[in-house]
Amino acid sequence: MSGAVAMPKKSVLVPTLDAMPGACPDRRSFLRFPVPAGPAAAIVLLRDTGQRIPARLLDVSIAGARIQWEAQAAGPEEGEMLLLEQVPAELFGGTLQGRYAQLVWRRGVQAGLLFETLLA
Repeated sequence: MSGAVAMPKKSVLVPTLDAMPGACPDRRSFLRFPVPAGPAAAIVLLRDTGQRIPARLLDVSIAGARIQWEAQAAGPEEGEMLLLEQVPAELFGGTLQGRYAQLVWRRGVQAGLLFETLLA
């Protein structure tokens, strides 16, 4: 697949943390499950430009995930909508594959994603 991808508008979910006074990216509403390091944690984030960013899942909840990518400059920006691709089927019964998420915080090479819909 090449070229641009139709993504939901980035304002669909929540404002970025900068727009939320007192917000803290470490404050979580749902229990998070760590994802063991290794090949099963590898995913690809697809930007609306068609650019693919290799990343790794660090932990997942029903509402979102914490991710990490290789190079600080390569990562997406806060508020950007992304599509999770190439997610190993053994992770959460394959429910992460093809899921849209908004990047809601970013610190260096780590970031927080908020899924468009909760995991069932």
